[in-house]
Amino acid sequence: MSQLIPSESIPSGCGPTSLGAGWKQLYQLAVLELDERRLPGRVAVARRAILDRVEEILTTIRTDEHRALSDALRFLLLLEEVVARESVHPHAA
Repeated sequence: MSQLIPSESIPSGCGPTSLGAGWKQLYQLAVLELDERRLPGRVAVARRAILDRVEEILTTIRTDEHRALSDALRFLLLLEEVVARESVHPHAA
């Protein structure tokens, strides 16, 4: 289920071997992205990293990380909805 993530979207220190541990950083980059053109890509990269991590830990006992992953996915969904709404009605107040 792993998908290739564009290298320009991955911060240094979050290479392929550390993406499991780097999902939080990728999530933060998506949440804090101010450039509307880069936001969809950041959200997609963060979602992929989160889903890959969920897949990795699926068989483990429920932890705080499970909860954090779930919360992060819910927030990214909301962020995507805002981006979609803005693209339909740009600069609507």
